[in-house]
Amino acid sequence: MKKLFLTVLAILGTVLIAKAQFGIVGGVGTLNSFEGMPVNNSSDKIYDSEVLTLGVDYGIKFTRHLSLIPGVRFHYVSDGDKVNYCKFDEGSNSIKTGMTQMMLEVPVVLKFAYPISANNALNLFAFGGASYNYGLVKNMIIGNNECIYNMYSGSSKVSPEISGFEINPEIAGTAPRGVADLVFGAGVGYGEGYSLFVQYNLGLTNFQSSGYDPAKHSWITVGFRYCPKIFRAEEERDF
Repeated sequence: MKKLFLTVLAILGTVLIAKAQFGIVGGVGTLNSFEGMPVNNSSDKIYDSEVLTLGVDYGIKFTRHLSLIPGVRFHYVSDGDKVNYCKFDEGSNSIKTGMTQMMLEVPVVLKFAYPISANNALNLFAFGGASYNYGLVKNMIIGNNECIYNMYSGSSKVSPEISGFEINPEIAGTAPRGVADLVFGAGVGYGEGYSLFVQYNLGLTNFQSSGYDPAKHSWITVGFRYCPKIFRAEEERDF
C-alpha cells in the first residue's frame, strides 16, 4: 500500500512538473502608502505612491483552462514628487514628508483562461487568490532627508543640521512587517509565452505604525508575464 501511494505521488509530481511553466513578471502601479500621521499631528491626508514590480512565478496547469500560480515578487515603493505638508501641534510650520518602502510579496492565485481565437493563440484570463507581503524597508522621510524614521524598528537617523529634532517612537510606534492581501485580476495572453494583466491587491490587515491612524493598503498593478520557450509545452512554443 505504501509503495502504491508513493508511486501515485511520483506520477502526480511528474505530471505537474511537466505542465509547469516558469514565468518572469514585471509591472508598475500605484499604492496608497500612507494614511494619517502620529496622534499629535493634525493631518490625515492620504496620498498614493508609485510601485515598481519584478518577480518570478511558477504556473502549474491542472487543465487546459485552469492553473495554480504561486510566485515571489519584489516591490519598490516611492512617493516620487508627491509630498504631504503637515502641521505639528507644537507649531505652525509645515514640514515636507514622504515615504520609501521595499517589500516581498508571495502571491498564490488560481487562473482561468479561455481562448478567443481560432488557433487558441489569444486567450482571456481572470485570476484570484491571496498573497503575503513582508516588509524589508519602510522609511518616513522628513524634509530633504534631514530625518529618516524607520517604521519597522522605530529608530531615527537625523542629519547634524537638525540634531535637536527627533521622532518619539512611543508616539509614532512601529509598523507590522507582514500583512495579508486578497488578489484579483484579469488580462490577455498570447499563447503561453506572453501576457498582460491588471491586478488589484486589497489589504486585510493594518499596515501602519501603531501611533498612526489604522489603514489597510491597496494597490493596482499593470504588468506583464513572460514565459521563456524552454518552459512552454512543445505545441505552444511557436506562439
